Amino acid sequence: MGAILNDVNVTVRACWAGLLAAGIVSLTEFAHWVVFEKGAGAKDFFRANKTQLCVLALWIAPLLIFGLFMYVALPGHVLNFFPALAVLVSPALVRFAERAGSSFAVNRLRALGGVLTFVVAVNVVVFVYPSGWGPRLLAGPPLTAVEIRQHDVDLSACFQAIRKAWPSRNVVICHRREDFYWGFRQFEYHLPEYQNVLLAADASLPGVLATRKWIGYERQTTFVSEPPISDGRDIVLVVPPSDSLDRYKSWFDVRNARLVLDSRVKLYEMHR
Repeated sequence: MGAILNDVNVTVRACWAGLLAAGIVSLTEFAHWVVFEKGAGAKDFFRANKTQLCVLALWIAPLLIFGLFMYVALPGHVLNFFPALAVLVSPALVRFAERAGSSFAVNRLRALGGVLTFVVAVNVVVFVYPSGWGPRLLAGPPLTAVEIRQHDVDLSACFQAIRKAWPSRNVVICHRREDFYWGFRQFEYHLPEYQNVLLAADASLPGVLATRKWIGYERQTTFVSEPPISDGRDIVLVVPPSDSLDRYKSWFDVRNARLVLDSRVKLYEMHR
């Protein structure tokens, strides 16, 4: 159940980030149709577009169900059905444009062009313009150009600091969970000579693997019951911006942890 709820959360946030203005306009039009028009013309609409709606349903439903019961961890994981979802909101955009055009005495084509221009403009501003409300509007996923660029700079500084401070044989790098931009995968890929340990198990994995911890070393991922964090080597705790050192309390006495780097992602050192 925990894995399913996580998949639902990521799926909804990713689809929201993909639609943005198109989703807002479509939801507004749908609410107006239900509340003020009582769903007028629903039967005629479904009858006239039965084939198209069936195709979209057969496209979206199986892939959505598959994703929810398998693994959805990144926005890109919804791209197998998201194009169909984008097609599905188009009737609402057209209907909104027709209503807006009739209200302002604008012909249908110009009204539709105005709505599409608005949708594109909002997307461009949110993803490119360096504003504070853009990331908040995306409801979590750090996808704007500014965030991606800053992330690359900060993560590079983090890797350089680790290589400068610790020889690979003298340290274990620990991660509490898989984070979107600051997690086990990035460190495993860019620091393959270091032993990276993921302390949180992944509930979406099958069988006994759902209870195992992950070790990334020399471009290989292995699964163990107990990670090698008590063999005398120093320990580096990775704390992403959205997390805190307290998350490691169940594993370590964090009172002995010393902050060695604060570049959005924080690195704490513990001597064994």
